[in-house]
Amino acid sequence: MSQSGLAPLSVSQKIIVEIFDLASFARRRGKARSLRDTTILFPIDALLIESITLALRQIAEGALGSGQSEMEELLQPVLSNPNQLRQFETALKSLRERLAS
Repeated sequence: MSQSGLAPLSVSQKIIVEIFDLASFARRRGKARSLRDTTILFPIDALLIESITLALRQIAEGALGSGQSEMEELLQPVLSNPNQLRQFETALKSLRERLAS
């Protein structure tokens, strides 16, 4: 446990938090609708857009807690493969930079 008394987040939890953070960021910036227009360069990009779209839907429905298992199921292929996980994290960072500009 950390000094705050909370257990550290798992890799899957960190990724899910980042996805929800990016979805919230896109929503605040008014760019949520344009996510589907984002250039898909690699298959991992399509999964990223799908996961953010799911997060946006869960935010809109207020179903954050109950949607975690759906998100984990969607991301399972990435979370179980270190190479895909690195690619996903890179795509997540790249999309954040594109949405910020």
